[in-house]
Amino acid sequence: MTTRVIKVKGEALSFLAYADSAEQLVTGDTTGDTGTAGVFKVKGTYLHWFDYSGDERRKEGTLTGESRAAGSIKVKGETALYGDYSGDERSVSAIEHGIEEQTLSNGAQDFLGPPHADLRLRQGQKLTIAGRTVSKLAFTLIRLGTVSGDISFTIRKVSNGDVIVTKVLGDASAIATSATQYEVTFDTPVAINEEVRIVAEWPTATYSSGNSISFRRQASNVKAGEGYCHYHNGAWVDTLVDLWDATYKYTY
Repeated sequence: MTTRVIKVKGEALSFLAYADSAEQLVTGDTTGDTGTAGVFKVKGTYLHWFDYSGDERRKEGTLTGESRAAGSIKVKGETALYGDYSGDERSVSAIEHGIEEQTLSNGAQDFLGPPHADLRLRQGQKLTIAGRTVSKLAFTLIRLGTVSGDISFTIRKVSNGDVIVTKVLGDASAIATSATQYEVTFDTPVAINEEVRIVAEWPTATYSSGNSISFRRQASNVKAGEGYCHYHNGAWVDTLVDLWDATYKYTY
């Protein structure tokens, strides 16, 4: 295949991505109807096609916020774009979507102050994200006393510490006094294929006795090959990577 032609291949729709000409295979649910193998069309808000055995399949694309002539279909990047019955543009892709998370939590680590006598201004999980485009990141936090300063959720490279993507959650004073999961949606989803640190950061925090933000974690090794990490005194500390796990969720 050398052109961006959409066609039916087996049970899937097949087309080439623009960036690297990698074949994309879009799968769909069967409708119970049958027809001529290889035919595809837009019906309502769904993209329909008849697979190699003549079974009809369909997939509803995600709205892009743009308009497109009803029934028209084209390839853009790693997605196929089509206009639904009302002229709204929708996209379908072969990219996997889902949630990666660690939900257990049997304790918390303060960002600053006793009992650690140091500043843990970044806390999170060291892990590998393999070929996923990340759109959201969540951690569970608790406020202790009176605090202030922006808290951000960030993904950093392990190799050199550089920021891949970050988003300000808000001021620390708005964090609840009971364990609450907070989530940010990045302005632009980012493709990641490397070892990273997903972290909550409170860069302007200063020590004040009894006042802090606590970060929920599990004091046991739940997820193999990844684990809790924190940053203080200008360096990352990975001594608990094989012992603890952060409580986190990211959407891709």
